Amino acid sequence: MTLEVKGQGNKYRVVPFSCEVRKRLYRGTQKHTAGQYIFTTQTGTHITAQNYLRDFKELGKRLDITGVRMSTHTCRHTFAVNYLRKGGKSGIPKTHPRP
Repeated sequence: MTLEVKGQGNKYRVVPFSCEVRKRLYRGTQKHTAGQYIFTTQTGTHITAQNYLRDFKELGKRLDITGVRMSTHTCRHTFAVNYLRKGGKSGIPKTHPRP
């Protein structure tokens, strides 16, 4: 399963996710009306990049991850390298054109 998301630079990307994530997203969206954010801060506002990065780094501290830069780029890079080392295919496009 995949989900199309609009990301940095207004580029659309296809993101794979599991059936369990799909179920949880569906349940979460049933509680919201159109235009509301699904993932929010404690006060109900949208999550900024700074909020996300701060929380991501805090998670790294809690998990006692040391010796590497704790960033989403490092996480994505590590996943990609391990995926390819274990025989994954590298033909999945990062972006695709919008109609």
